[in-house]
Amino acid sequence: MSDKPFALLVARPPSTLADSEYEAYLEFGNLKPEELVAIQLSEIDPEDINIDDYRGFIGSGSPFSYNYPEDVRTPEHRQTEYALEHILRRLIDADLPFLGVCYGHQAIANCRGDALTQDTPDPLSIIEITLTPEALADPLFKDFPPSFYSIVGHEDSIESAPADGVILAYSDNCPVQAVRVKNNIYGVQFHPEITMETLQLRLDMYVGRYFPAERAPEIIAVGEANDMVQVSRVVTNFVDMYRNV
Repeated sequence: MSDKPFALLVARPPSTLADSEYEAYLEFGNLKPEELVAIQLSEIDPEDINIDDYRGFIGSGSPFSYNYPEDVRTPEHRQTEYALEHILRRLIDADLPFLGVCYGHQAIANCRGDALTQDTPDPLSIIEITLTPEALADPLFKDFPPSFYSIVGHEDSIESAPADGVILAYSDNCPVQAVRVKNNIYGVQFHPEITMETLQLRLDMYVGRYFPAERAPEIIAVGEANDMVQVSRVVTNFVDMYRNV
């Protein structure tokens, strides 16, 4: 096994939620803490990141949105977006392993000049995701059924397959739930890192923004009625694909 760690590019401010995400990536990636380095994007100079020091990168979700007007973006938001896209452009150019989740997924399109849209948002909810034929042959979705359930919650979406990209999954409302660019750049709009145990953190944080408070019991009931374990295999499979790189 390579002694290089993976890197988690953290696009949300330090918080209990950010800590829980890191723990989820450790668990689902079967990684030890020394095998996953958390990089707080708002606090780094991306020029200092040597992309060859890591086996692969995961780009996290974020409370920030690409549709925010410039005058309401905080310095932390601007720095996070700048650092993520500075690193991501280099990864795409070199076709090095990257898994973008929600905000990290959208960054793949944004940093390449591909279109993002606010026409297909999803409130915080649990929905059915359907795989394309290309996904069923892709190692990221190894051992997946043709469709599965996952937690979603987003304002921005990728409008269509990016250049050099192929759509791997979609939902009734969002046409690009997963994408691959080149051979090793992946993005998922849904959240493979969220479990029923950590869902409550999201409900507490995003009530009033992504969903009305009265819908919380319904969201929990849908999760309890469906298999919410399957989706975490996205993280497991990604790490397994590049564990020995």
